[in-house]
Formats: sequence, structure tokens, C-alpha cells
Amino acid sequence: MRRPPPRPGAPTAGASRRARPPWLAAAAVAAVVAPRDAAPPQANTPPDASAVEPSPAAPVSVAPPAGPPPAARQAFLEGLVRQAKGRHDEADAAFSRALRDAPDLAPALYRRGVSRLARGDVPGAVADATRAVEVQGAWDAAPWAYRGAARAEAGDHAGAIADFDEAAARHPEAVALAVARAATLLDGGRRDDGVAALTQVIERRPDAWRAHYYRGWARARAEDHRAAVDDFTRVIALAPTAPGVWHERARSRLHLDDLPGALTDAYRAVTGHPKDPEGWYVRADVRAALGDAAGAHADLTRLLELAPERARAWCNRGSLRLALRDPRGALADLDEAIRRGQPGWAWPIGQRGRARALLGDHAGALEDFERFLAASPSDEYHPIWAAGLGGGDPARLEAVAASEGWLAVVARRALGRASDAEAEAVIQAAGTLRERRERVCVVHGFLGLLAERDGDPARATAHYRRCAAVRLVMWAQHHWAVNRLAALGGR
Repeated sequence: MRRPPPRPGAPTAGASRRARPPWLAAAAVAAVVAPRDAAPPQANTPPDASAVEPSPAAPVSVAPPAGPPPAARQAFLEGLVRQAKGRHDEADAAFSRALRDAPDLAPALYRRGVSRLARGDVPGAVADATRAVEVQGAWDAAPWAYRGAARAEAGDHAGAIADFDEAAARHPEAVALAVARAATLLDGGRRDDGVAALTQVIERRPDAWRAHYYRGWARARAEDHRAAVDDFTRVIALAPTAPGVWHERARSRLHLDDLPGALTDAYRAVTGHPKDPEGWYVRADVRAALGDAAGAHADLTRLLELAPERARAWCNRGSLRLALRDPRGALADLDEAIRRGQPGWAWPIGQRGRARALLGDHAGALEDFERFLAASPSDEYHPIWAAGLGGGDPARLEAVAASEGWLAVVARRALGRASDAEAEAVIQAAGTLRERRERVCVVHGFLGLLAERDGDPARATAHYRRCAAVRLVMWAQHHWAVNRLAALGGR
């Protein structure tokens, strides 16, 4: 049986949450410029922008050899300065000038590749690093590590791992190379191998904060949130300014229902790295879980100022606008989510149907529900929504009524074969407090919808009040209840 709409923070089609490890390029860069794994980047910057100075222990050619002409040396140093400031267009131009005067200047090649990678030019980054390998790879780890980073970003996991192995052969004490290799295993879908490799790194170097970070990241994606929290806590102890760690721990705490801890971490995420969209996502999710629809809406608005391409943010803000009784604003946001999201992403279509119904467009709502069910034919909720609006396919509703799930009795109520009391009885059968709250929201929201269909506004108002009282502000039934309560004068 399909679960109810995803809890805040749950992965969603079209979502922004990373499906792959972050910082792949940064990890590889750190392997050669900070092999002791001692300090994190100080800002959520593009790959390598935070790590320009080499570690004294690393055999890396950051400054060019004495041989290149003075103009090439000057252009190279200018490129380093621009790169350190995150001005990658200017850095690319400066390194290109250096290479015009010294075509085989390997540090300029792989440093230009770093800026190209930061600008999204992955093929250019691979090409530059490949040329650097040809020129200087026989003895220097850096070109191999940089090409490994570029190949990982390109999705060439086997090539990236081979390059990291070549780099490690030339610089075996660089712990971060092992971390970058393990992160590439994770990115390639080899989660168990990646976690095992990270565990080996941690056994060798317990202070390797990047290894703890990636292992926590992988454990969180495997729903092992307690172990993930342990890893993220260790990262915070070692490197409290590491980008991402606060919002990752906040999300795992949210999954564990540690809402106070999640909220504290989310605030640290957005104050420490205010330009990182992920922190705003997580704080919005936590605020929504706490019933603070206005606060969550404000966080998503800030996020969309930073990253307007995020389809999930448009969808979630549209949902919150329904919770805030703004169906017209919700409709605009949900249209934007559908436009920007992946083809076949059903959830914003269903939400748009509810916004349309609240604005009086029942025909448009039923059309959206049909589109939702075409994309998610096993869904058991939307046949009930459609029945509550006086439409839908009776065969779909009959299928839900004949199922073994707890929604079956609600479907039978929609068909006139069960009473409100029988539908409410499934609430008491819930196994946990969370499940009970969810069932209160769903059952009473649907019973209110069906009571309105049957012409009993007083009974509908009573059900809607009970639905709204649990304040699951990201749930569709809550959205419907609060809007209909306002319309019925029962707010």
C-alpha cells in the first residue's frame, strides 16, 4: 500500500536532496592540498576554491617551476588568486594566458581544470587534467587526483578510482585520497564497499573528518539515522565549520523525531552557511514538522531566492501556501514545480488538483487527479479525493475498498458501505503515536470531505477541526481542512 504523502524531509521525486555524495571534487582536491585532513573548508564554496595553499607535506607543484617565462608565472599566480576568491571565469582566463606562454605548465593545466569543473565544464576539466597527467603524472600525485575528481563528476567511476589509485601510489600517506576513492564508490552505487572503505580509513585515522562525513552521509541514505548522527557528531567535534554537516545531522535528527535537536542544528546550518540552499530546505522541513507553516514558508522563500531552479522547493512552498489558506498562490507555485520538475513527478499534480478544487474548479481538480493516478496507479488516496468531489473512476475506489490496508474502510465509507465510526476505529489501531496522528489527519480530513459531499456541513466542520488540530502542515488533508474550515466559518 502506498504511504501517505512523504513526511517533511523524505526523499521525493524531483527533490533537491542530493542523491550522490557532495564535495567529490573537493575531496580529491583536499587529497593533494591538505593530505593531513586537518581543517575543513571555511565556506560552502565551489570545488577547490577554499583550498589553495598546499600542505607542506604534500609533494604538489602549486607554484610553477623556475623555467616558465615571467609572463606565464605572473598569469599563473593571478589565476591562483582569482580561484581562491571563487572567480572561476577570471581564473580560467589567467591560467589560459599562462598556458599560451608555457603550454606544458602542468599546475596551470590542472588548476584551470579545477575552475572549469567549478563552472560545469566537466569535459574541459577532464581534458586539462589528462594533459597534466601526460606532462607531470610520472612523479606527481596532483594531476591524477584532479583528473579523478573530474572523472567522478563526469560519472566515470571506474576511471576516477583508477586515477585515485595512481595518485595514492605517488602519495600513499594522503588519507583524503582514500576518502575521495570511497566517496566515488558511494557515487557509483557501491554503498557497502564505500562504507567499508571509509571505516578502514577511520580505523587508520580517527581524526579524518571527511571519512566520518561521507560515512554518515551514506548511513543516512540507508535510513540508519542513529549511526549517521554519531558520524556527523564526530565531524562537528573535529571540524565544526564543515559545510553541510549541520544540516545533514539536522535531517537525521528529524527522521529520529528529535525535533528540538533538529531545529538547533538547522539554525546552525543557515547561520553558518547562509548561501547553502540545503540548510534552508532542512530548516523548512523541521519547522513544518513543528507545525510552523509560516516559518517554513519563509525559509523556502529564501531558498528560492538562492536556487530558483529547485522544483521541490516550489512544490513544498505551494503546499505550505495551502496550509496558510492561500490556494491562488499555491496554484502558481505548483504550476512552477510541474514546469521545472521531472516528467512523471506526480505529487505536485495532485496538490494542484486540491488547489483548483479549493478555488472552485472541480473539473480541473478531477483532471489533475486522473493525471496523478496515471503516473501513480497504485495510489490509494486519490480515488477517495476524487469520490469526495463527486467524480473519479468507481473501479479504482472499489479496488481500494477491497484492499487490506487501513484506508479500505475509508473507501467503503466513500461508497456508503461503512459508517464514520467504523472509519474512525482505524485510528485506535495505529501502532505508534506518530501513526496515530497521521491517521487522525487523514481519516478526519477525508470524513470532512465526504460529509460535505453528502450535504452535512456541521459534521464536516467537526471532522475538519479534528484534522487541523494535529497540525501536520505538509499533509494534503490538513491543507484541505484548514481551507474548508475558513469557508464554512468554523475556523
